[in-house]
Amino acid sequence: MNLGGSGDDTEFAACGLDEEAIAGLRQGAQTWADDIGERLHELGSPHED
Repeated sequence: MNLGGSGDDTEFAACGLDEEAIAGLRQGAQTWADDIGERLHELGSPHED
């Protein structure tokens, strides 16, 4: 999963975030998404025997 976005940060900027804050937000979201992916992978498929 890639949360890098299209490079259009106008909505983030409209909320008062600067480039550094946007980068931090994206990194945090990517870390969170990666963690969820790992946890789901560890659980395995509900149909596995």
